[in-house]
Amino acid sequence: MSQIANARTDFYTLVHKGLRKRLFDAVVLAGTTDFADERSRSRLADNVKDLVQTLRDHAMHEETFLHPILAGAVPALAESLDREHEEHDRALVDVEHAFAAAFAKDPVPGDASRDPPHLAYRALARFASFYLGHLEREEASQPAMWACVDDARLVAAMKAFRSSRTLEQNLAGWEMLVPALNAAEKRLAPRR
Repeated sequence: MSQIANARTDFYTLVHKGLRKRLFDAVVLAGTTDFADERSRSRLADNVKDLVQTLRDHAMHEETFLHPILAGAVPALAESLDREHEEHDRALVDVEHAFAAAFAKDPVPGDASRDPPHLAYRALARFASFYLGHLEREEASQPAMWACVDDARLVAAMKAFRSSRTLEQNLAGWEMLVPALNAAEKRLAPRR
């Protein structure tokens, strides 16, 4: 809601709502998928692959368009967020490996400690808990950024980000974002 409450360029609030919903939905899907059903497994595989790519793309966008600004204004914050992005990428590799194992092996009924689908679900949930803290730190850092950076520079960075995306990428972004917004946010969200 901070984007609506103030006129400053907000890089995080709304898109993070979309990412949280996307992540929560994936964790629930991973926990409820019937791995004995090929169609359900395939749906989950596509979902996890898309989620991982979405999270990597999001980090790359921040690193390309926002972190250089932060590095000049709040260097310690930029370094911290860069380190967290590196940790996320390593954790996403672990998630990918866990799901590859889950899709390659038969379930071990009655033994969750060795059941690859359950272990993959736990890996994704573990990643979610780590990632949620990161999103919170980014959003909490915005006032420090706003205090140090002229809004014209932030607007220029947002415009550069938007112009770097294809129509298909923008539509996919809105498809993720809109279901996570409340009515006021939908009315006031910037048009991309």
